[in-house]
Amino acid sequence: MTVTNANMLKTANRRRVFELLHRSEEPMTQQEMAKTTGLTVASVGNILVDLEKARLLQEAGQALSNGGRKPTLYTLDSEWHYLVGVSISVEEVVLVITTLKGEIIYRETESFSLAEEPEAVIGRVINRVKKIVNAPKFQLKKMVGIGISSPGPVNADKGTILSPPHLPLWRNIQVVTLFEKAFDTAVCLEKDANCMLLGEWHYGHAREAENVLYFMIDFGIGSSYIINGQLFRGTTHLAGEVGFESRRLRPKNNVTGKALYSILPILEETKGRIHRGDSTSLPKNLHSIEEFIEGLAKGDPLAQEIIQESMEDVGSAIADKVNFLNPELVVIGGRLITAVPEFPEEAEKIVRECVYPETAGAMEFISSKFGQEAEAMGAASLILKRALH
Repeated sequence: MTVTNANMLKTANRRRVFELLHRSEEPMTQQEMAKTTGLTVASVGNILVDLEKARLLQEAGQALSNGGRKPTLYTLDSEWHYLVGVSISVEEVVLVITTLKGEIIYRETESFSLAEEPEAVIGRVINRVKKIVNAPKFQLKKMVGIGISSPGPVNADKGTILSPPHLPLWRNIQVVTLFEKAFDTAVCLEKDANCMLLGEWHYGHAREAENVLYFMIDFGIGSSYIINGQLFRGTTHLAGEVGFESRRLRPKNNVTGKALYSILPILEETKGRIHRGDSTSLPKNLHSIEEFIEGLAKGDPLAQEIIQESMEDVGSAIADKVNFLNPELVVIGGRLITAVPEFPEEAEKIVRECVYPETAGAMEFISSKFGQEAEAMGAASLILKRALH
């Protein structure tokens, strides 16, 4: 074996042990890690020494023993390293700092106007990150890197935001380059739906799953997939762009002719029906999803009618993907899911009616564990592998 191959194997084995500890909710012994990874106990022991020197793990007490010396338990060191996650969405950037275990130790939100130049918005966010990481709280810690989430489509390899439909000025923005010029650290970019899935896979409900479908219902709609334990991006990183698929037959009373997959088409359709004269207590100049949700909570008939159509549209879209991918787990998340608690259950009913019985029987359908931090947490997790370099 050449020196290069030996080093690659050593790095791969370190990564296996690190990822095992990262995904485990409980501390593990050296023997348990060896059994799970297939490595020898001695090899795992050497890796643990390296990871402990790098302050990536720490001892966590001792396990029970049937006799003899009690084995030492190990877990990731949540005190020394930290990850930065930046989530760009419509008119808002969420910034989080997390431990290696995904615990949020800092969060803030930066608002912006769709009329602002993207570079100006990014510049403000960069300045905020600089100010935060230079605070005494973080000066004695080590930043592993910065992960960025953006509405798709994006080119993750080139670090470029391509052309998000709901961010009209954000065209071919080299966001990774802008951050790399400002920070001497690793920077990664991924689309929002992929980041939300990664957040669930690393820290949430999908930790034990190998085949996962994630649906994001937000200002727009997106989906993402873990297939055989690997994030699937597609040839040009455009896998999961649900908005460009065929539509189901629209109801006769539909004004816009659009599927009500997400917040913006819901608002557009609602305004159209208000203008048409449909019975409603919603304001004639409806501006925000918050106004719509308030009307829904008060039992407004138009809001109820539209949200029911939206749940059917989303359920139909998810069913198509479920029949194609046959996942063990479907996770649904995003602002609309957070705002309308009954949405997941109603969408699930549609999905189960439309997929093969065998597929439905093997599928679990759940809401995201996380709220608005999901994208930023997933973005932060992008950078985890860099901790081993």
